[in-house]
Amino acid sequence: MRSKWKYLYCFVFNLAQTYIVCGFASYFEPIYACYAAVCLLVMMIPLTILAFFLPVGKVEYWHGFLITLIVMIWPAVLFSISNPGSWVYYVVMALLMLLFCVYVIYDTQRMIQIWMVDEVVPAAMMLYFDFVMLFIVLLFIFGKNR
Repeated sequence: MRSKWKYLYCFVFNLAQTYIVCGFASYFEPIYACYAAVCLLVMMIPLTILAFFLPVGKVEYWHGFLITLIVMIWPAVLFSISNPGSWVYYVVMALLMLLFCVYVIYDTQRMIQIWMVDEVVPAAMMLYFDFVMLFIVLLFIFGKNR
């Protein structure tokens, strides 16, 4: 019975994420959304392959470091979004892109480690979230606000 709720939560999570992505994408020209989607596809394939070939267990201690890095970078993100076009903006966006690329590798490794356990659905949701965040960062890099 509990397993059925996970699928419902996954559906609601994906629906909310889709709404958020559509909201962000509506502020940009459609061509920039296409650029971000193609760039994400080009990035997704090698990151996933890299995660499969890394030794399992090498990235399990990164989670605390990555969470700390996200908390530390948010003031710079807010500052850079308020000053688009400056060098700080592009440096912060590049750091965010690097951070979420590492998260893709980390979450793919977690899925590989627990693929037989019942916790695959939350791991897949986190991987989906990583790709959504990468798409949003790429939108901010490529696009110009209306």
